[in-house]
Amino acid sequence: MSPASKRPCVHPGCAAFASRGGRCEQHQREHQRKKDAADRIRQSNPNTATREREFYISRKWRLARRIYLQAHPLCVDCQREGKPPRLAEELDHITPLRDGGPPFAWSNLAGRCKSHHSAKTMREVHERRP
Repeated sequence: MSPASKRPCVHPGCAAFASRGGRCEQHQREHQRKKDAADRIRQSNPNTATREREFYISRKWRLARRIYLQAHPLCVDCQREGKPPRLAEELDHITPLRDGGPPFAWSNLAGRCKSHHSAKTMREVHERRP
């Protein structure tokens, strides 16, 4: 690598120079380990991921999503927290499909803004980890 092409590692707070992929060698190894672990999880049960992906791109789901968000345009979490109302950009399954939640029951759906939906999804991911 020529001196002109060296750049700092993209990992926050790291002062080392990047060797490849924008990361120093240490952070590249950590990134690869995380990526390999995620691949193992996906490979252990590919049918679940494939079924979910197919469901969320289906015409029936896109239509149901549009109808629900037209009827319930505001984020339920923003309303519950007393924050200024924000538009519900995403439709969330209260009980996830992989946990047996009914896919089209309105009682199992909630419109959420992007930040609230991401936070709820991350909580579910962390709860699912062993």
